[in-house]
Amino acid sequence: MRRHRIAPGQLALPLVWDMPPQRSLSPFERGPVVRVLQELNRWRRGPVISPLLADHLGISERTARLYLARLEREGLVQRPHGPRSGWMVCHDRRVLC
Repeated sequence: MRRHRIAPGQLALPLVWDMPPQRSLSPFERGPVVRVLQELNRWRRGPVISPLLADHLGISERTARLYLARLEREGLVQRPHGPRSGWMVCHDRRVLC
């Protein structure tokens, strides 16, 4: 196997901070995550707690929390009243969620 030489000053891999942020969902996650977002959009009155959301979707509470945490990392949902409150959809993208 032939190895390529790296010239002085040339990096072998791009630096982590030079790479664009990963803001995409895998095809495996897309279906259930879209269902969670649709259900959150239906609740317009305020934050929804994860056990109630899980009950409406027919999934386990642990799975609902997993998807909500994933959506929070992506900036699609937020907990407006702190970490022990319910979840809401982020409508204003300028605010960090």
